[in-house]
Amino acid sequence: MALRTAWTGLEGSGYHGGMAWLAWIVAGYLSGSIPFAYLIGKWHRIDIRRHGSGNVGATNVTRILGRWWGVLCFLLDLTKGLAPVMLSAQTMDLPQAATLPPQLAWYW
Repeated sequence: MALRTAWTGLEGSGYHGGMAWLAWIVAGYLSGSIPFAYLIGKWHRIDIRRHGSGNVGATNVTRILGRWWGVLCFLLDLTKGLAPVMLSAQTMDLPQAATLPPQLAWYW
């Protein structure tokens, strides 16, 4: 017990999630790797990377396919980042640990 709490730095926090933190980091990474702009473009039978700015993102989708598809792409991108953070915070009952990986990912 002493080794685990010293390793995690969560002594006295009531955290008993085992390896749940690692699972949520992997889930967040995998959900973040879904290229919704590319998928929306493919649904419209175009390669979004070959049109507009060539960037795979909501702004380029808006330029090429219109405002509605751009807003949808933005909301899907927002959800893929927000969902793992919010779900992990709820299931692990530790918001500080749940928000650390996305904060670190934002810097890189």
